[in-house]
Amino acid sequence: MTLHRPTLFYVPLSPPARAVMLTAKEIELDLEVKLVDLFALEQKSASYRKINPLGKIPALIDDDIYIWDSHAIMIYIVEKFAEDDSLYPHDLILRTKVNQMLFFEATVLFQLLSDIVVPIYHQKMKEVPQSLTNSVKDAYDVIETMLKSGQKYICGETLTIADLSIWTTLLSLRFLVPIDSNKFLKLDNWLKLMKSRPTYDMNQSGANQHYGFIRSCIEGKPVIPVPITVQK
Repeated sequence: MTLHRPTLFYVPLSPPARAVMLTAKEIELDLEVKLVDLFALEQKSASYRKINPLGKIPALIDDDIYIWDSHAIMIYIVEKFAEDDSLYPHDLILRTKVNQMLFFEATVLFQLLSDIVVPIYHQKMKEVPQSLTNSVKDAYDVIETMLKSGQKYICGETLTIADLSIWTTLLSLRFLVPIDSNKFLKLDNWLKLMKSRPTYDMNQSGANQHYGFIRSCIEGKPVIPVPITVQK
């Protein structure tokens, strides 16, 4: 147990922020959580940019260390606070597999989500173009391929931070590009398995908030669904 509580700057509807929160819950790390007011552009303030120069969510402060990017934060808290290495294995081959899928999530899966939702946020798009739909389905196929060996989780038989990172993004992305359970049977089964995690309700609630915000933008009246709270 840590004697102090790292501070997480958080918004439930953010998939990367949820990925960090889920990781903390998995290792029973008690975080001090500070909700960021997106409508007030708090994330773009000078004080917040000292913590995260990108002006994005999430960010973490641990003592005098500032960390941004969800993947970096997840790795940091697991390495420092977890009782074992199951979420981020020390074994070189296993860790490489986890890193591979973290990079996939960051550069492909989340980028596709961003390519869809950012124009919607700015009310420049109301429907997902077919080209992006096709690219998302290609990304689903990559995950399906990773799971075809019969393993339970993305990188093997145990849950890792790759599962958590991909899971948060998928719960938002599948609202926009539904996952065909007949074509992506392994992926669908993995999502059903992830429902058994104690953090499922937290993740799904945040994804629902995210989709509610997306719908409000499509309708031309952007409103972040309320109440936005931190689930304990």
